Amino acid sequence: MVLFGLFACCFSLFLTTLTVQLLTLAMAFISGRWCWLQFKAVHSDEGVVILSSSNICFESKTVKINGNLSCKSRVYPKSVWLHIESLAQSRWLIVNARSVEPQNFIRLKRAILAARTESAGLK
Repeated sequence: MVLFGLFACCFSLFLTTLTVQLLTLAMAFISGRWCWLQFKAVHSDEGVVILSSSNICFESKTVKINGNLSCKSRVYPKSVWLHIESLAQSRWLIVNARSVEPQNFIRLKRAILAARTESAGLK
């Protein structure tokens, strides 16, 4: 995102008319803002995760996600990538180890691994 913004600014300097330069900078700002909003939606600052077997509920000030854990969910040493499927859509939620107490992070990893093996066993 940062490299794209730098490229757009440098590219706009080589354009001949002021209107095209401003249009290029405006498009770079709009796409950068959209990317930032998508990043913030996936990396929530705070919230509560409620797990029960393969069902998951995440609630924060800005977002409420209910659904089932998908077998696409990933467990890494320092983060957990939750792929939540609901009836209408599927979403990603990334939880970093630094944002959760260590014991709760281990419990979350175990629950995700159990849900993945359960969903793989159903297929």
